Amino acid sequence: MILPNEKDRGMLEDVCLKSIKDDPVFLCLEEYFECVKKKLGAIPSNMSKAKVHAFLASRERPDLRLGEAAQCEYWPFDNPAFTPIKQFLTLFNEPT
Repeated sequence: MILPNEKDRGMLEDVCLKSIKDDPVFLCLEEYFECVKKKLGAIPSNMSKAKVHAFLASRERPDLRLGEAAQCEYWPFDNPAFTPIKQFLTLFNEPT
């Protein structure tokens, strides 16, 4: 499987970010990086990873990595953003 899906360029972090678009903190991420760009004249080279880290910094346990955050249910796995991944993984459960 190629992430985030077969037609868009990206990575697992992009899927996670798509799943939190409705989280109140998501708008703060956009505003934060706009501010960073104004103050520093540049933004991180990998915005997806930077936004994930900024989002995680807003949670109760801000020091978690992507997978650890998943275990703490910081990513809403019921969100449609994860549907293609779930469908792909079910292929491994089908009888041969």
